[in-house]
Formats: sequence, C-alpha cells, structure tokens
Amino acid sequence: QYCDARRGALSEMQEEAARFASAVRVFREEQRALRAKMQASVIALQEELRSPEFLRQMDLAVDKMSLLRQKFQAFREQTTGPNQEYFSAAMAEVRASGATLETAMRESLARFSEFVDNCNEMVLGVGAQEEFLLDICSQANGACIDDPGAAHVGCCCAVNPVTAGG
Repeated sequence: QYCDARRGALSEMQEEAARFASAVRVFREEQRALRAKMQASVIALQEELRSPEFLRQMDLAVDKMSLLRQKFQAFREQTTGPNQEYFSAAMAEVRASGATLETAMRESLARFSEFVDNCNEMVLGVGAQEEFLLDICSQANGACIDDPGAAHVGCCCAVNPVTAGG
C-alpha cells in the first residue's frame, strides 16, 4: 500500500510535462502565425505608403504627420487584432501549464524518490482476484491440492514494484 500510494508519481510528472510541451507547441504555432500576419501587414503597409493614392493624399494634406499617424494607427489595430489574442491566450496557457508542471514536480518528486528508494525490492505477485499461487497440475495422483495426500506442482511470482509499471 505504501508503494501503491507512490507509484503514480512519475506518471503524474510525465502527464504535466506532456501538457506543458503541448502548450509550448501551440504557442510556437501561434507565434509563427502572428509573425506571418505581421509580415504580410508590413508589406501591405509599405505598398499602401508607396501607392499613388496615398502619395497624392500626402501632397494635398496640410498636416502630413497626422495622416501618417492615422495610417500607422490603422496598421497597429489591424496587426494586434484576433491573431494577437490567440497568441496571448497561447502564452497564458504556457504560463499556466508551466506553473502546474512546477507544482506537480515539487509535489511528486519526493513521492517518486520514496517509491524508488523504498519499493525497489521483490514482493509476492498478487493477481486481480487476490490469488498468489497457481496450481499447475497433479503429479502423483488425482487428489485436489488441498488434500493431505496430494502431490501437485504450483508456482507463484515475485515482482519488483519499480519495474512492474502500473
């Protein structure tokens, strides 16, 4: 029971590490998507600033800086829309799953160390129905195994909880 209470510590750490790795992968993809969107927006802004229409507007504008500020403000709003929200959500998920992983490591590492230190020994293997001895066959007669005159061969197994898995 002592070992059973500590057996899951490694898998708990592995699960949280997998969640964190998944969140990092999503974050990287959102980062790539945002970068691609921003690059496309920069190209579009450059094309717009070079366009004959904008150049004509600049020629006619009294407050040229104000017109230029408006274009840059529109560019900023366009590039920090939904893509920025997805990126921010992915970043928040990385932070949250990182914190959860840190907590799981802190809480589970001691249990895992106790499991390895104290459960690394051979113990009697017990089946799902609490059986531990397998009656293989009768050797000398037809008497049942619990008969005093019986001659049966039986076996049992020893397992090491550290290597036995779940």
